[in-house]
Amino acid sequence: MNFKPVETSKQRAVTATSSTTQSIGDFESLKKKPLHEWIMATSIIGIIAAVFCGRLIFDGITSDTTGLCAIILVVFVAALVKSFFDARFIARESNVADKQIKKLIALNDVNAFIKNAEKSLFRNHVYNLAQIGRRDLEVSQDNLIALLQTKLNAKIQPVEIASTLLTTIGLIGTIAGLIGSVSGLEVVVDSVGAGGEEEGGGLMEGLKETLGGMGTAFYTTLIGAILGGIALRILSSVVASNSDFLVGHIAELSEVYIVPSIRKTAKRKAEKKRRKAKRQPETVSSPISDESLPELTDVSDFDDFLQQHGE
Repeated sequence: MNFKPVETSKQRAVTATSSTTQSIGDFESLKKKPLHEWIMATSIIGIIAAVFCGRLIFDGITSDTTGLCAIILVVFVAALVKSFFDARFIARESNVADKQIKKLIALNDVNAFIKNAEKSLFRNHVYNLAQIGRRDLEVSQDNLIALLQTKLNAKIQPVEIASTLLTTIGLIGTIAGLIGSVSGLEVVVDSVGAGGEEEGGGLMEGLKETLGGMGTAFYTTLIGAILGGIALRILSSVVASNSDFLVGHIAELSEVYIVPSIRKTAKRKAEKKRRKAKRQPETVSSPISDESLPELTDVSDFDDFLQQHGE
């Protein structure tokens, strides 16, 4: 007869740990790389913009007399740096979450993990779940996940605002350029109507102002649309997509490995408290005997006596 070998508790622990590690490996195989995606998207956008619109952007910045193109460029650079730091933050938090879930499983102790782990979104999420487990048996992370999503959206929102701002500045430049063109046309009309020797000089000056205003209108709109409406919008979408993935990744790890353990611990403590309360004897009021009856002279004294004996 062939007997199946009996697994010891240590062997079962090793098997469970290896199975858990394999499951986490499956999660990691689906994990995105926010910083790599951001660098790739920035490189592609930069190459396309340099090849097809590089000369136009350069001419617009150098020939714009209103300074709006320079403002657009400065805001774009600031938003680009902010977007890079957002992508790096999300990449770091994603890597830390994977490392900390392995550490938590190895410790098998939520309190020890919270005490020793470095600060991160995942560690704060586990801490909040543990706090909920102390007060509620049915631990749920739905509200915590919604709050985490809101915080991350607030963190990456400035880049989206900058994207809209650049497009708006481009439209303002369009209006300012058209106003300048109208002023130049007025000079041209006045020069033609006045006649005389200064007609040629006034006409050329008016045409120059008209063309300069139209250039401002076209260049600011073009640069604002390229840098704000296209480049920043794409980078913002890349960061937002990875932010959503990070929230989902934390929620998945917590739902699989953390929430069931905290629920079990909370229910076990509640059951222990309930059994302890059952074992405690109930206080029974002592009966009133004739010997314990004092000499009562007033109704209020009798009421106090009854309260003392639990009647």
